[in-house]
Amino acid sequence: MLKRMLKGYLSKRGQSIVSDHELEQLRGKKEFNHYIESQKYLEHGEYKYILWLDRVYQKIAKVPGHIVELGVAYGRNSIIFGHQIKMNGDEMVRRYYGFDTFSGFNEESLKMDKHLNAEAWKDNSRIWVQDKIKRVGLGNLCELIEGDILAEVPKFLEQKTNFRAALLYVDCNAYLPSIKGMELFKPYLSPGAVICIDEKQQGGETKALIEFCEKNGLEFQKDASPFSIPAYTVIK
Repeated sequence: MLKRMLKGYLSKRGQSIVSDHELEQLRGKKEFNHYIESQKYLEHGEYKYILWLDRVYQKIAKVPGHIVELGVAYGRNSIIFGHQIKMNGDEMVRRYYGFDTFSGFNEESLKMDKHLNAEAWKDNSRIWVQDKIKRVGLGNLCELIEGDILAEVPKFLEQKTNFRAALLYVDCNAYLPSIKGMELFKPYLSPGAVICIDEKQQGGETKALIEFCEKNGLEFQKDASPFSIPAYTVIK
């Protein structure tokens, strides 16, 4: 009885109830809107995350230098930051550089951070992520560096004469690559540059940023905003 009444109410409003089977049949029809159905950015969490990264970008709008990310994963941030560079008209003066093993956490991090999953990110690859970046037209702005951060960052900085970064975005979850990455890039950060972490559950990244701030007399902070990143600091 209740179901019939609900159907009648929805029918008057041009709406209807469909079963999972009926939904699958609809997906097979030409008129089904696959574009709308597949867009993750329409979800609350994903939309909020994009606004979150836009807020990060606005903090470095007037700071010279590139964007460096430690921990690329499947390339979501690579693409968002690449679009931000382009949409802010910075493609002539700013690039994105992403560092990742593209094969999960190394043994040292797994021993040190017991909460890490040894199987996480094992299905990833630099070639796959780079291809995804190219397909959205950002291949010329985003460069991926594969390997252990502790080994690859020194080699990278040795090859980049007068390199300067405006943003160091830490998203590797593990303590060791986080703290070492901050220390290695510190001499190459422009005045006003931002180091931030996106660790929603405090762990290795949080520990690393707290230690880095204490050692260098910097403020460990968060904005009073629903779109604030969990924690960041600004280089003096």
